[in-house]
Amino acid sequence: MRKVIVNSTPLIGLCKIGRLDILKIMYENITVPQAVFSEALKSRVRRLAGED
Repeated sequence: MRKVIVNSTPLIGLCKIGRLDILKIMYENITVPQAVFSEALKSRVRRLAGED
């Protein structure tokens, strides 16, 4: 089983291009640490608010 711990840069980048599915395709087990999740969520909120 392929595992990965993802950091914010690829997570945010894949989200911006609408391709988070790539992680599911490549890895069976994906871990997103809480700090990374929080940073990615803040980035998404800023983007939706037009600040990014």
